[in-house]
Amino acid sequence: MNRLLRRAQRLMVVGLLASFLGSQLVEGAVNGLIVLGVFPLAWIPIYRTVTDVQDAFAAAVSRFVERHNPGHVLVVCEATDVVLTSVAIAMILLGPSGWVAPVLVVYLLVASFLPLVVDLAEEFYLNDVAQIDGGAVVRANMLIAVGTGVGGLLIGRPVGALTSVSGIATVLALNVALSLVAIVLRIRSGRLYAPEHASPSPEADADGFVVGIRRFFFPSGPGAIVRNGFLSPVFSFVFMLSTSVLGTYVVLWVAGEADGNGVVTRLSVLLFAMGASAIVSPYVIGRILERNGETADRLLRWLLGLFSFGCTAAVVVRLTWDDAVGSLVIFLCLLVITASSQGVLFAVSTLRQLRLSSTEFREVVGWSFSMSAIGGICGAWLGYALRAAQDPLAALLVAAGIGTALFVWAMMSRSSTR
Repeated sequence: MNRLLRRAQRLMVVGLLASFLGSQLVEGAVNGLIVLGVFPLAWIPIYRTVTDVQDAFAAAVSRFVERHNPGHVLVVCEATDVVLTSVAIAMILLGPSGWVAPVLVVYLLVASFLPLVVDLAEEFYLNDVAQIDGGAVVRANMLIAVGTGVGGLLIGRPVGALTSVSGIATVLALNVALSLVAIVLRIRSGRLYAPEHASPSPEADADGFVVGIRRFFFPSGPGAIVRNGFLSPVFSFVFMLSTSVLGTYVVLWVAGEADGNGVVTRLSVLLFAMGASAIVSPYVIGRILERNGETADRLLRWLLGLFSFGCTAAVVVRLTWDDAVGSLVIFLCLLVITASSQGVLFAVSTLRQLRLSSTEFREVVGWSFSMSAIGGICGAWLGYALRAAQDPLAALLVAAGIGTALFVWAMMSRSSTR
């Protein structure tokens, strides 16, 4: 049975990667349009706020996603994306040239709710798998981390940024094709083997949407938010705040050092390099966890230390080295920051699925998405207010301060993930 489960899981994960590649092509194209001046810089915090406000309701939304088979939910989401993207392509091709930016904005906003539902369904699917085969979950998360790094930052965003110069309709068409591939793979996976999904109790199911929202804003107690140390939602909030204040701003600042058409090419190269750095730590950590899960706490502490070091080093460079070489060194520090932060997120997500029971996981996963989203909103707007795309010094100082505080807390705590 485990062999059949792993085959089905691989198909589901590859479907996720196909879908993710399509969305990253679109995101890369939007970044290219921002650099070219077609989209305003303010679009970054605006769109981040829209998606993170939606994610902030994950604690309530997860109560409804969990009622359904995760595989079915994922297929419906992909089909919805195909329809929305096809409509956007038709409007761009048939409408006047002035429609491109407005149509793209509307499309991105309308489709922005899909990633939250997809992420929650994937989390529930992997938790269902973990009840049968914990090792399969570690391998799946490792494949997802490496695959999303390759498909997103190594391929999707750089190619999308380059393609934005020639036409956004091409990027959207590629997104449709990849979503169709994802649908086929997810359906095939469900037919091959679908792990049993435990539905919520009738009492919880009868609560309804209003009660779900009320429980989100007024929880019965703070325990679910602060329990489990590294795995707690409050940790997700603080860490996401520290990464979001840097976000895409620092990359755009480094890319902006180039002139003319070289800006887009430089952005593409920088995104490619960031993708490479984002792949390394999840792969290494996944291998370590697969062999010895007891090292997880120590790994998380040192990853936080590496994150703090990268931010602090970037601050020192910015204060002492104000030229083109200095911006390159800061980008090298950003690669360290990216690798360490991706490692932290990978380890925390995997350990939640492995160490928490189904009941604990249901309680924590929605809050973790919500608190991460709130941290992302605060960080994105703080980075914008600090003008990080013009000068990243202030944003780097904030990230370094938060990273150092988390590292000190981690070194003082014991058995935080147990």
